[in-house]
Parts: sequence; structure tokens; C-alpha cells
Amino acid sequence: MIYVNSFSLAFIVISNCLLYLNILINNIFLA
Repeated sequence: MIYVNSFSLAFIVISNCLLYLNILINNIFLA
């Protein structure tokens, strides 16, 4: 259970980082 929760948390963190980087890159290209 703890392993599953840790994996889910890591997946959410990575997804948020990728989303932030995607928005940042889009802003740079659109600027």
C-alpha cells in the first residue's frame, strides 16, 4: 500500500513538472 501511494505521488509530481515545463516552453516560443 505504501509503495503504491509513493508511486502515485511520484507520478503526480512528475506530471506536474512536465506540465509546468510544457507551459514554460510554450510561453518562450510564443513570446
